[in-house]
Amino acid sequence: MKTKKTLKKLNKSRDVHLYRLKPENNNRMGDHYEVSFPVTSHMDLMFLIGNLLKVCIRALSEGEHPDDPLIAQPYYNVQEVLRHILKLIPFGEQEFIDEVTELLDKLEKKEINNSK
Repeated sequence: MKTKKTLKKLNKSRDVHLYRLKPENNNRMGDHYEVSFPVTSHMDLMFLIGNLLKVCIRALSEGEHPDDPLIAQPYYNVQEVLRHILKLIPFGEQEFIDEVTELLDKLEKKEINNSK
């Protein structure tokens, strides 16, 4: 009974605090996860994708086309990509998140096995 209460509390906390990394297809027992991050609009997402592509094109061109009209502001594009990357990194939480998730999965599997 105590395990069920603990499991319920931990799952609720996980649902509230761990919103960037979600189990694929809502399957908590899976090995694959989906990542989400905030954008302000569909256009913001499109600009992010565009900036990522421009940075990749620029990196691969190795100075061949310094005046490429598609990449008018390369420093700005790199800066925006780096800004988005910083939004993706949950500093200081990684080890804690992995340990808690592992414990929750073990508890949940134990509960499933005990209820059979």
